[in-house]
Amino acid sequence: MEMRGLEKWLLSSPAWAAFTRQVVVPRLWADADLPQRAKVLQLGCGAGGETEGLARRFSYWRVTATDYDPEMVALAGQRLAFLAERVRVERADATNLPYSDARFDLAVAIHVWHHVGDWRAATAEVHRVLRPGGGLLLADFVVPTWMARRFPRLAPPGTYTLPEVRTALSASGFMPYLRTGWGGMWYRVLARR
Repeated sequence: MEMRGLEKWLLSSPAWAAFTRQVVVPRLWADADLPQRAKVLQLGCGAGGETEGLARRFSYWRVTATDYDPEMVALAGQRLAFLAERVRVERADATNLPYSDARFDLAVAIHVWHHVGDWRAATAEVHRVLRPGGGLLLADFVVPTWMARRFPRLAPPGTYTLPEVRTALSASGFMPYLRTGWGGMWYRVLARR
């Protein structure tokens, strides 16, 4: 699903790129046991700010950065051209990835799953393209369970609850280690295949 309006403008901005590069990437996974060398699939790279942060922090990662929105793919391609030896930017649908089974060591999706129309299918697809022992780094916003139960019509399309993401990860074959924040409105997970 492509972003529109204010959200797309914000996530394409140099300010957001700097924020993700300097704050989100260093802090989000600071305590995760990540490989120093890896073939990495990034889903929802947007304009490439997070991708640049990952590539700078992990200089031996080879990243395939993807997005569904052709405009974001073009922006990311321009932003990341100086990293062309280590980063490829491609258009891909997270629910139907054009990659062979067991191709990647790690997949990363930061603030993306709520944009994916069928995020459960995307979770299964990521499991398919990861090697045995590979990991999925996933962080996103969720609807608190109490809100989903009490006000189901207020939940925006594409949103989900923590129990739903736990169930989807387990059903896809992942062993999730889930951490939450902001009163259950946000989570991060390192899920192993």
